[in-house]
Amino acid sequence: MIRYFILHPTAANLLMGLLIVLGLVTLPTLKRETFPEIKHYEIEVKVVYPSATPLEIEQKLCRPLEDAIDGTSFIDEVRCEARQSLAIATVKMQESGDFVQFTNDIRSAVDEIDNFPIDSEEPIIRELGRTQDVVTIALSANLPKTELKDLAEDIKQRILRVPGIPLVSVEGFSKRQFQIQLTQDKLRLYGLSLQTVATRIAQQNLDLPTGEIQTAERDYQIRVNDERRSPDELKELVII
Repeated sequence: MIRYFILHPTAANLLMGLLIVLGLVTLPTLKRETFPEIKHYEIEVKVVYPSATPLEIEQKLCRPLEDAIDGTSFIDEVRCEARQSLAIATVKMQESGDFVQFTNDIRSAVDEIDNFPIDSEEPIIRELGRTQDVVTIALSANLPKTELKDLAEDIKQRILRVPGIPLVSVEGFSKRQFQIQLTQDKLRLYGLSLQTVATRIAQQNLDLPTGEIQTAERDYQIRVNDERRSPDELKELVII
């Protein structure tokens, strides 16, 4: 091949010219990215209804939202989460749809809802992006898993302080939980079952709203906050 082009320089020049032309033709179609492409497929609709219970949120906010959005084209999934004083509806678009048009259709559908409660606030509509991994860091150390996870969480917080990094997730660890071990001898001694002990622990480990006090100046929400968050607090539970 080299000998041929030495003996026929015109052919070498023609081949080089052909490669240059092909490069110029394909240049506009090359995919160039500084950061990974993030496509948008989901829209979040958030409506605040002060003092409403989750059941009221479900009936008065979630159902009207679902009914209004249901007829929009290219919908893949609609889900609505009813919380205390808040409804969060998430609408997922099919990948074949146009997201700009899809967003406008959702906004129009929400704007046409006329049976929201009078006390509810204006809906807040925002786009949710699909994130892609940019960097993966593997962490290894001669430490117990609990200490290794603490180290990973510390590194996560330090990375989040770097400008321009919005999201860091730690993976590869199991979720932490408290375990209470019981002995069969003590259960038989006091005539208790595992389910009885579990029920009594749950009854003394609460964190939930119980009501609301309304005054002329402001509203006060009442909560029972007696959740045990450490082994020492769990030791203080009274079973019998």
